[in-house]
Amino acid sequence: MNSNELIKEWPGLGQGNFEVGPGKISEYLVDLVWAFRSLQARVSSLESKNQSLELTINEQHKKISELEKGPQQTAHTIPECTLASLVDNSNQNNETDLVHQILDKICIAEEKYIRINRIKPRTAQETNPVKNSKLVVELQDSESRNKALSRSRELYKSTQFKGIFLNKDKTLAERKLDKALRDKKKERNNDLPYIETDANGKTLRYKKGKNSKRWFWGIRNETLVWVLHPEDRD
Repeated sequence: MNSNELIKEWPGLGQGNFEVGPGKISEYLVDLVWAFRSLQARVSSLESKNQSLELTINEQHKKISELEKGPQQTAHTIPECTLASLVDNSNQNNETDLVHQILDKICIAEEKYIRINRIKPRTAQETNPVKNSKLVVELQDSESRNKALSRSRELYKSTQFKGIFLNKDKTLAERKLDKALRDKKKERNNDLPYIETDANGKTLRYKKGKNSKRWFWGIRNETLVWVLHPEDRD
């Protein structure tokens, strides 16, 4: 007999129930004890399942937390003393000499660099080779890197290294942001009314401002801004 049946059949003390004897009461008490024990066992089972479920949920939360931290940890493992630059693939057989020449040009001692790593674009194919690839140079300390960045304008001024620009290496998230900015910059510049091509075949689109000075969109401090053409600067 379950608890509901016990409650339904339990004898009352009102008129007509006095004929129930001690034996019947004893049977009801025994049934009540077993029903109580059954409820205790069920409660214990539910508590055990609940604890097991809580452990499973906690483990899942822990795994999710680890997965969320994973990309962030990976994204921030780039040393603070690395430089990155796009260089011509034709220099890949003597890239060490190229790095030495660049460092010498910006007055950074050769012994300051630790290693060089060339990263070719994934889209490169033998039938359609990509002209430039990324060259990553790790220096001994962040001070050397900052000096190199501050002196990188010397490369632009020279004929030999005019097409080489130095930047600090970026994390995966920073590269995605940089690509989005470059795509937006290209889109905005394509809408500018004027166009010219220099001696090297490089095309520039621009607008004319005061005194017919040329302006185009550029990226500064991870922000799209108007940039004055170098030749039009006072």
